[in-house]
Amino acid sequence: MKPLSATRWESHVESVKVIRFQALEIREALLQLAETDNDFKIKSEADSLATHGIENFEFLLGMIIWYEILFVVT
Repeated sequence: MKPLSATRWESHVESVKVIRFQALEIREALLQLAETDNDFKIKSEADSLATHGIENFEFLLGMIIWYEILFVVT
């Protein structure tokens, strides 16, 4: 994922674009991390993000809307 820049809206669009179009890959990576990492805190956070964050309908809908708004604004 790309870091945000405080001065360039284009960087915001690019950061959101990664999640917007690669949500499945990000979710799979989080689930793999949750299965393989030895640190309980990392496992718990990765699993929570994969199952309650990026898999959440409201999150995905919001991401799509936010991307479309940023795309039009830039």
